[in-house]
Amino acid sequence: MDLYLKFTDEAQATEVLYTQVPTKWDEEDGMVNPIEFESRPNYANIDVIGTIFEGGEWDAKGDIITEPVALDGFHVNVRVIDEDPTPLEPFAVIPTTPRRVWG
Repeated sequence: MDLYLKFTDEAQATEVLYTQVPTKWDEEDGMVNPIEFESRPNYANIDVIGTIFEGGEWDAKGDIITEPVALDGFHVNVRVIDEDPTPLEPFAVIPTTPRRVWG
């Protein structure tokens, strides 16, 4: 199942798509406290697109004539194979012209 997702920002996308896993612990007073973490993906196939821009014009030298405009949201494609897609459903969108698709 291929999903096109739109998040508010990169932080929200990271929160949904990745889990923070402790990689280093500190032992203090008989307690073990995690002190370093790494992000591990919750899905095997994540394609981060990020901010999408529309428009913009450049001249032959590459100078900007009109600035491109950033569209709302932070965009990510996910191909769900054996994972649970339920957490992604609130962010799913149906683009009229997808920027990238799974091959």
